[in-house]
Order: sequence, then C-alpha cells, then structure tokens
Amino acid sequence: MLSRAGDPSAHVAACYAADVTVVDLDGAPLAVGLDALTRLEVESYLRVPDRRCRVVRVVADAEGDTVVVEALQVGRDTVDAVPMSAPLLCWWRLDADGMIIEEHRFLPWERRRILDDGSFVTPPAPDGSLRRSAGAARDLVARWAEAWSWDAGLAVDAFVADGALVRPDSCDPPTVLEGSAAWRAAEGAVHADADEPARVRVDAVVGAGDTIAVRVAFGDGPAEVLLVVLDDTDRFVRIDRFAPHAHGTRR
Repeated sequence: MLSRAGDPSAHVAACYAADVTVVDLDGAPLAVGLDALTRLEVESYLRVPDRRCRVVRVVADAEGDTVVVEALQVGRDTVDAVPMSAPLLCWWRLDADGMIIEEHRFLPWERRRILDDGSFVTPPAPDGSLRRSAGAARDLVARWAEAWSWDAGLAVDAFVADGALVRPDSCDPPTVLEGSAAWRAAEGAVHADADEPARVRVDAVVGAGDTIAVRVAFGDGPAEVLLVVLDDTDRFVRIDRFAPHAHGTRR
C-alpha cells in the first residue's frame, strides 16, 4: 500500500476506498475522495518523480482495521541536487474490503534533509513475545497521560525505563536522548515557563504487542504521534515522536 513510486493514479485506485478522507495529524483535510487524493498524489509525484518509501515498521490493532506505518520517503524535489529524505507516518483505518477509508498523514517534506543512511536511526526489532490486550494498552496510555498532565517529570520517572532511547524529533534522526533523566531534563526545559502542566489529550491508541502507537496532543498544541516500545514490565524503552514542530517549541 505504501509504494509511492510509479503511477500515482493506479496506486490511489488500488489502495483507497472511493469515499476516502486524508487529513493531517490534527484532522485538517488534505483530500476528500479519490479524485482529490489522486490530484494530491500527482502533484507530489511531479515535484518528486523519483520518490521511494522505505518502510521501517508497522503497528496494527488486533482487529486489523487500523494500521500505523512508519517509513522514510526518499527522493529529489525539483530544486534538490542530491537525494533527500523525510519521515512519513500514515495512520490508516481500513474498510471491510481492506481499502483505506481514512488516513492521518505526517510527511514534513519541507523539513527534508540530505539522505544519509547512517544517520537514520532504525528502531530495535522487538522479539514479538509480548502480548497485551488492546484494552490493556489503552489503559496504560491513559494512566501515563493522567500522570503527565499532573507532572511531566514524575510521569517520565514512573513510565520510562532508565536506559530508554527517546527520539524527540523525527525530522532530526541523529538526535537521540539517552536515558530517562535526559528526557526528564528536556521536558523540564520545555515546561519551565508554563503556569501549569500541559494536559494530555489522547485521541487513539493502536497496538497490542511490544510496540504501540499513540495519537496525542499536549496542552493546546497540535496532534502528534508517539511510537512507543515497551518492555515486559510495561515501561517505555524507546519513544519516537512525530510532530509538526521541533522539540522545544511545544506549549
């Protein structure tokens, strides 16, 4: 479904339902219906005719009707002299026929960087042994959100493993915070001037294994997605953040 090479019209027709809606992470419409989506994809193809996608990982719910895909879009825009890359995240809801009927899309191509295979941090591959119900995953996220809304630092201490890796900005893949203390300090700097903690709004949770995807908003900020890898004690051992702004600008 995520192949963005070749004929964009054929790709849209093969993968998307007739009444598809494509929105950004905040729900603002990008395309409604196949015709509008085809125009969007053709425009993108004309700008980046050699575009390719490298799938990094896939998170799905137990029922199989919601799928979250993390990928890297690679290609050269009309103004680029060398291949560039940007993170791509798609949050799909599928209809009964397996066609995409709704997509939340994150593709900050304007923040693309020169492609450097060595700089893209590939997430660890969980062994797949962890199993938890979708309800348990939602409950875990709800407890984390409640704690974060009270005190972000305490939430880090309670839910994040000591040796966790945190990628705070998917558009800057080499930047990784190592350890819960580093994330606690970073969040403390973000919230230092705030009169009160930013309440966390959880819009959706997908996943029932080692990795869960969380669509969330902090305070009055825009929606973003966190991909979270859990250990067998339900502590966060890796967090990758997909947000329309760089770390440190959240309010």
